[in-house]
Amino acid sequence: VGFAICAIILGASSSIARYYWLNQEEAEKRTPPPTIPLVDGIRLQATNFTVHLPSQGRVQARAVTSINPEVSGRIISIEPDFKEGGFFKPGQKLL
Repeated sequence: VGFAICAIILGASSSIARYYWLNQEEAEKRTPPPTIPLVDGIRLQATNFTVHLPSQGRVQARAVTSINPEVSGRIISIEPDFKEGGFFKPGQKLL
């Protein structure tokens, strides 16, 4: 008896589903509206500006030079331009 009831319910639901499947209305075909990009644009002009970045830390030199004498002796005078962080030209007198 239980098998017959299941078969009847299954057959009836299959018939109803087939009826709706075969008699469904054709969907209206339409093309989607064109998409317009929402972008604003401006022409840029080159300018100079200074960026201020407050920070903390240590500054370290990229290159460090050690001056070692080739002979023994004592330094008796130093050029006034010879100072920490200074720049020198080739052949310039330092000591």
